[in-house]
Amino acid sequence: MLEQIRIASLGVIEESVARFGPGLTVITGETGAGKTMVLNGVGLLHGGRADTSLVRPGADALDVEASFVIPSASPVLEVLENVDARTDEEADGSRLLHLSRSVSAQGRGRAVAGGRSVPVATLGEICAHLIHVHGQAEQQRLREETWQRTLVDRFAGADVVTALAEYRSKRAAWRDAREARETFEMAMRSTDVDRLARELADFDAVGPLEGEWEDLDRESRILTHATALHEYATRALTTLLGEDDEPGAAGALGRAAKEIASAATLDPGLASIAARIAGLLDEIVDVGSEVQAYARSTEADPARLDIIESRRRNVGHLLKTHGPDMSDVIAWAESTRTALDRFADLETARAELDAQVAATESALVEAAGHLTELRTQAAPRFARAVEGELAALAMPNARVGVRIETAGRPADFGASGADSITLTLESHPGAPERPLAKAASGGELSRIALAVEVVLTADAPTLIFDEVDAGIGGSVAVEVGRRLARLAEHAQVIVVTHLAQVAAFASTHLVVEKVTRAKKTVTDVREVTGEERVAELVRMLSGMEGSASGADHARELLTEASRLTL
Repeated sequence: MLEQIRIASLGVIEESVARFGPGLTVITGETGAGKTMVLNGVGLLHGGRADTSLVRPGADALDVEASFVIPSASPVLEVLENVDARTDEEADGSRLLHLSRSVSAQGRGRAVAGGRSVPVATLGEICAHLIHVHGQAEQQRLREETWQRTLVDRFAGADVVTALAEYRSKRAAWRDAREARETFEMAMRSTDVDRLARELADFDAVGPLEGEWEDLDRESRILTHATALHEYATRALTTLLGEDDEPGAAGALGRAAKEIASAATLDPGLASIAARIAGLLDEIVDVGSEVQAYARSTEADPARLDIIESRRRNVGHLLKTHGPDMSDVIAWAESTRTALDRFADLETARAELDAQVAATESALVEAAGHLTELRTQAAPRFARAVEGELAALAMPNARVGVRIETAGRPADFGASGADSITLTLESHPGAPERPLAKAASGGELSRIALAVEVVLTADAPTLIFDEVDAGIGGSVAVEVGRRLARLAEHAQVIVVTHLAQVAAFASTHLVVEKVTRAKKTVTDVREVTGEERVAELVRMLSGMEGSASGADHARELLTEASRLTL
């Protein structure tokens, strides 16, 4: 139950607190006084868009705070636990929850649930468990066939929710299968299989290896410059090991080694130097052997060079066509081979895809049929339930129908099944049965919308109706007020109304009015009782303040409302 709501700097409201009791609460006031601001505040708690234009001029931010009394078994407690929101325990075991939302003039905002900052979406999820708002938009949506189908589905309950989820899963699988088949067909039309086969044959003929291009490049350079490399190596060998009468580095080190060895016989301290010179001599001889082997291997070999260059041309062509790296070339060959293997047996591949489409289509048709069956079962019960509510709203002879038309081809199925659902209305005996969108007047649509809301949301803790009495008056308004009062026996009902006949049924009557304080005009929300309430009803009835006959009429309305709700 919504216990109270505090609104600050929201539109025309500077700061007001509205307190709500159980049963039926009505909110009334002059046009432009700010009744809708209360609903805007609730909308912000519901996660509505934070429009900075709602911030009162001159204020830094708007604030909306609300307190709710929550039954101990409410499902919203699990949501609150998930976000670590705190609640206070009441004497009767219920919990008291505080929610708030603020929006700065710059567009920044903050949402709080039970003392914890939460995302705005989470605040909206919490409020969805606590409040259901019915406004003018819902009345207009009632004319839309897609919304009419949604209403029947909501009435049908959990079975349709499950069936609809199953249907959507089957539809997704069917669409995926169709897309796979179409992709295959497009690939067949756009792929040059013969060209791919030739290119893969060229790859196989070359048989390139990972890292081969670098090895070929090095060997090509060596063979191309073999003569120069041989000369370089030969001269280096002469310098290292000597030739004819040229001793080379090895000969010079040999003589040095002998001299130091002789000196070491006189000074043993030179032994380590002699050893180092001997090591250098061994190293030079070893390097000389390697240079000599390299010089012998670098002899010009035109035949081998031709082979290497031919290989480089073949491998280079593959790199240019499918590269840039050898890993890319090899990956291309693997994927192409897989594609050609698949295309090799086109009829088998196509048959497999066709079978998948057929299987998923069969499952889709079955799921759609189950959904249609559940809707067909629920539709007459929904129609009778709405008719029962209309009978209490001065439409005792109205007959509501539900037409279900089912598409025959899966291609014509939609996201919500194969069915299009149309609510029909026969407003009185002898009247033609016509689609609700065409048959209902404004006043009838208001009552039908109320009847539907009662049928679908009677279990909500708090129901808020925004001018559900639009387009009606007189005795019909009395019946609407009585139905709202009866509904308030099972839930907290808050109604924004301009009809005294509806307001007379309230257990709590709040008036939104503009007042002047310190030379500023602000909006205030206050409860009226006794003669103040009578005066407000007089204003709503005739606008003639102080009218004795109007006061008598208002008291008569209150007495009649009290009698009708006994």
